Amino acid sequence: AEYMGEQLPFGVMGQAASLLGIDKMSVIKQIMEMFTNDSRKMVYAGLALLFFGYFRKQVHFIVNIWYIFYGALALDLCLVPHTGDRQGWWSRHACWFLGLKFVEAPGSKPLYDKERCIYLVNHRSIADFFVHDIILQGKGSYLSRNMVRVIFPLTWWATYHRNSTWFFQRGVRFTRPFTKFFAWIDEQFNNPRTARPGLLVYPEGHRNTKNHPLPLKKGMLQYAFDRKVPVQVVIATGLEDAIDEKRLHLNTRGSVIRYKIDEHIDPKQYATEEEFIEFVQQRFNAVFYDMMQSVPPKKLPASTASAQKVEVAPAKL
Repeated sequence: AEYMGEQLPFGVMGQAASLLGIDKMSVIKQIMEMFTNDSRKMVYAGLALLFFGYFRKQVHFIVNIWYIFYGALALDLCLVPHTGDRQGWWSRHACWFLGLKFVEAPGSKPLYDKERCIYLVNHRSIADFFVHDIILQGKGSYLSRNMVRVIFPLTWWATYHRNSTWFFQRGVRFTRPFTKFFAWIDEQFNNPRTARPGLLVYPEGHRNTKNHPLPLKKGMLQYAFDRKVPVQVVIATGLEDAIDEKRLHLNTRGSVIRYKIDEHIDPKQYATEEEFIEFVQQRFNAVFYDMMQSVPPKKLPASTASAQKVEVAPAKL
C-alpha cells in the first residue's frame, strides 16, 4: 500500500483527494482488502500495480494533460457564460492547477495596450497557450494553426464568442505574397467579436527549447511595418519545467515562470522594412539571451554549435 501510494500520479487525483478531504493511503488499503480473498483478483491487482509503477510517468502526463485541455475546458464552458472571458478563466485555472509562480525580471517594461499591438513571444512548451495569456494580462488574441483546433476541439468553442484565438489553415492564405493573409488579419482585428486589442504570435515559427533564439519569420513583421502596428518582445522561461511534451514531463508541484517585457517598437520610426525587421531581431535576441542567463544552469537546455554569444548583463532575479 505504501509503494502504491508513492506510485500513484499526482495532479488530478491528488487535487481531487485534497479537495474532498480523502486520505489516499486509507483508500488504497481498502481497495487492496477487496482483492485479498480472491487469488485471481490479486493477480489482476498485482499486474495493475506493476503497470502504474512502471508507466507512472506516462500515466501522470496523460491524465493531467487530458484534464487541462479537456476537463478544465469543459468546466470552463459550463461555469463561464459565453459572453465572459472563457479563455482567461481557463488560463488562470490551468496555472493554479500546476501551481505556477510568476516572477517579472528587473527592467521589464509595462505592457503596451494603448492601441493595436503585436506581441512577439518565444515558444517553448504546450504550456505557452495559457501561461502567456497570464503574462499578457489577457490583452492578446492568439494566432494558431488549424491543427490545434483539431487536436483540442474545445479550444475553438471556448474562444469563439470573444474571437480570442484566430485559427488559420497553412497553404490557403499563408502563401507568398501575403496579401490575402494580411487582409484576413485585418478582418480578425475588425471582427465585432474580437475583444482583445493585441495579437500574440510566435515569430520563431515553431517551438524552440535551445538557449539561443532562432531567426524570426518575416511574415507578421512585414504586416506590422505595412500596417504601422507597434510590436513588443516578451520572453519567458521555465515553461518546459512545467510541461515538456517531448519528455512526457508535467510538474504539478509548482514551477517558476520568469518573464521580461521589452519596450514596444513603433514601425513608424523606421524608414525601411529591412531596418525595422533587423532592429526587432536584435531586441528579440538581446532579451532572449538576457533571460536565458537568468535561468539556473541545471535548467538550461544543452547548447548547440550554432548558438551565438552576445554580451548582455544577466537579469538579477
